[in-house]
Amino acid sequence: MKALYFIIYIALAYIFGIVSISLLSGIAGAHLILHLIITAAGIGYFRKNVKWRGWIGVVSLLLLVVMASVPDSMRSNLLIQEILFLSLLIYTKANRIKISTFLHLNKTDFLHMPLLLVESLLLYYMAYFVNTCSLLFFKNILTESMEIFAANFPASVLIICICPAITEEMIYRGVLLKSIPGPDGKGILISAVLFGIWHLNMNQFCYAFFCGLLLAVMAVRTGNLLYTMIVHLLFNFYNLVVFSADRYPAIKQAVTVLGKGSSIYSPVLLAEDGSFMPAAFFRGLSATLLTLVLFLMIIRVMTYKKDGPACPEEG
Repeated sequence: MKALYFIIYIALAYIFGIVSISLLSGIAGAHLILHLIITAAGIGYFRKNVKWRGWIGVVSLLLLVVMASVPDSMRSNLLIQEILFLSLLIYTKANRIKISTFLHLNKTDFLHMPLLLVESLLLYYMAYFVNTCSLLFFKNILTESMEIFAANFPASVLIICICPAITEEMIYRGVLLKSIPGPDGKGILISAVLFGIWHLNMNQFCYAFFCGLLLAVMAVRTGNLLYTMIVHLLFNFYNLVVFSADRYPAIKQAVTVLGKGSSIYSPVLLAEDGSFMPAAFFRGLSATLLTLVLFLMIIRVMTYKKDGPACPEEG
């Protein structure tokens, strides 16, 4: 029941954010005013915790500078992230949940950072194949919105890479995953389904569900949410880089490298006459399955200690 209550709570927070932003959309400076209200609410709620109050103030100032320099659509996206993050903090405090219980930052091994970079690339390529297959049935509705983010690349790194990686990981692979009773597999599946639904369109649902499964496995096996935050951040960053290549020649080379790696994961599945090409599909599927095995093997390496493989914590 805790998991159900939490999902309802987060859904209501999201709806509140959407409605608030919509109602204030016609007022000049409304986004900045709402940002200041959220900041004041955060500082007020954590008035007895000097550490949290200080962090909220510093981050709020940074976000205020970013918000003042981007289009309204990007401001709305950032405000939703702020509302969700504040709602998450309030939920954990009200239910006496220590954030450290699912972050486990004390378990971080910085020698694993190169492996996380590899994992993020592997996840990106596998999601590329899932997306290629889903486009046979569902339309990609992100292109237009991503063009707006691409035109504001520096701010977009914060808005669609850093903020979602932190907020969404804490929600889905953090509090939610810990709240689902029963075996780990049940929590992994439910959290992945809800993560897919969160993206609100079928094309994104397909690869978000797939990524949600693997990120949840990583969270359970490593016991460290910072790892999934880094992989999630890099995954979003790769997508932003791809959409920004035409605007920023300096990153075209990076896109070329990504493109070479992803070509086998994005086969042409339909012939000119519209017929399905199974050979191309199975080549992409084979590459994806081999990549999946490698992804899981790296997680195994990351959880291996001198005395044998580490066991996931209960709870």
